[in-house]
Amino acid sequence: MLRWNRSFWSWKGCRMDTETRRLFRALFRKQLREQGAFLVRSASTGRHRTRAGRLAFGALYGGIVLLVMGSFFSLAWPLGELLLPAGQEALYFLTMELLALAVGVFAGAFSSYGSLFQARDNDLLLAMPIPPWMLFAVRMSGLYATCLFYLLLLWVPAEVVYGLYAASPLGGLLSAVPMALVLAGALIAVFPTVTSTFAYEYVADGYCLAMLAACLSALLLTRPGWRSFFAGAACLWFSVGIYQAYLTVTITLLLVWLLDDLLFHRRSAAASLRSAGRFLAGGVLAGAVYAVALQLVLAFSGTALSDYQGIDTVGSLHLWSALHGCFTRFFRFFFDLHNGLTVWFVLNVLVFALLAVFLLTTLVQQTLWHDPARFWLLLVYLAALPLGAAALYFLNPCVDYHNLMTMGYAAFYLSFVLFYERLDGLSPRASALRSWAILLVGEAVVFYCIVLANVCYHLSQMSYERSYGTLLRIADRIEQLDGADACTQIAVIGHLPDSRAYSADLSPEMTGYTAGLILRADKQSMGQSVLTAALNDYCSTDYTFATRAEKQQLLALDEVRQMPLWPQTGSVAVVGDTIVIRAGEGIDADD
Repeated sequence: MLRWNRSFWSWKGCRMDTETRRLFRALFRKQLREQGAFLVRSASTGRHRTRAGRLAFGALYGGIVLLVMGSFFSLAWPLGELLLPAGQEALYFLTMELLALAVGVFAGAFSSYGSLFQARDNDLLLAMPIPPWMLFAVRMSGLYATCLFYLLLLWVPAEVVYGLYAASPLGGLLSAVPMALVLAGALIAVFPTVTSTFAYEYVADGYCLAMLAACLSALLLTRPGWRSFFAGAACLWFSVGIYQAYLTVTITLLLVWLLDDLLFHRRSAAASLRSAGRFLAGGVLAGAVYAVALQLVLAFSGTALSDYQGIDTVGSLHLWSALHGCFTRFFRFFFDLHNGLTVWFVLNVLVFALLAVFLLTTLVQQTLWHDPARFWLLLVYLAALPLGAAALYFLNPCVDYHNLMTMGYAAFYLSFVLFYERLDGLSPRASALRSWAILLVGEAVVFYCIVLANVCYHLSQMSYERSYGTLLRIADRIEQLDGADACTQIAVIGHLPDSRAYSADLSPEMTGYTAGLILRADKQSMGQSVLTAALNDYCSTDYTFATRAEKQQLLALDEVRQMPLWPQTGSVAVVGDTIVIRAGEGIDADD
């Protein structure tokens, strides 16, 4: 018998060390096997069933399970058909939960006594040095699993009926979770721009802070009052001061807000234009403060702007070139076929097709063409979205729009999710179809972005391992050279091989990730040589790098010109007091 003592119920008596946990897991696995033993062993004879017998009995048992689920489905169907279209979700689930409770109590009443007290191995197990509380916990765990199975026989049909008749699928299980917000948050978290940002971990925190400030700016500018206006402008100035590309995030978020306000809150064209003017004024104020602050910093520091991304020529607007760049970049991001027909392309076609269907449905419902001002203003906002997502082209049409700068395109997915809760006036079936379409396509996009991110991180790991292995090979070659101990300088002529292009097989193109070598040349960056610094950091060396002039002097020597290219024998040699690595034919302009 079980001994009902104080330690049986005390936490101290139930505390498990490593051996106890191992014993508990073994007993629990044994309990689960016993509960499924009826599929492989006859309960009447105790003999094991043949393979054909197991298949036949399993098919029979599966048929019984489906029959029971079908009977519960026949109960849930008329109840859901009656209550769910009328918005009585709470009454529907209350009824089904009471029925599930009754099933659970009924099943537990018949199973508990036999499982707990009439198990054939109770005497054997109680005679062993096994704590009684553990036997009881294992038996209760098995009983809980059995009752849970019985509950699922009812709950699955109830959720299927709910998905067919309810306006918002999954609301029964996730009634407390705003699905649109969850989906929007997931899309932002796994967006390709975020993945590319983490390729540059040393600035990722600053970029994320800039994105937060850009989103906060959009939020504040949509609030009434002068305090919100100036706070929003300040946040925009702060964001642009960190990373100018996130200006597009604020612009696109504000455009989505204007579209939502015009379509679903049915504001007049005049009111919408006043809001747009407020946003424009906030942007102009932030830009003016940024320009003044930039000039002050340059004046006090005695420096000048670099030519990176044409930032020193900002303001040289070429309208048609900017428009061409905006729309070209839009189609390149969403519908690029440089890798053929990809999953990314198909998913984006589905997203924009559903967006078009939902938009046309809204236009028909509201007969928006009867209000020409609102109608044409809506078209202007829609046309402005791809322009706002690539707004930097209007500051400098020569800018190279790589993936770190494409966060503004996330607004198109946010517009897609917006219809999850905004599209009204549909029949229950049409509303359910709308919700399921948005959820499934949105989840597919999230899943693809998760896969894309993991591919990128895997490429990054491969690139690290390739580069580290190459560094070890170079260090080993150097150690085998006579006179290398007296050398204090390294000169890398040309580029190392295996220079695979970035994102050659990824859609969309991902900045910062490659499977090739990341330390291919002896480029001088910020006063140091990248490859030489890596040798010093990872291989415990202490070399200085050769300047471009020194490399040209070395390349003029016949000894250096006749060296074979890496990784051939003789591609690493000692020339004077310098270790020369002949990686390529000549010296690049940026070496």
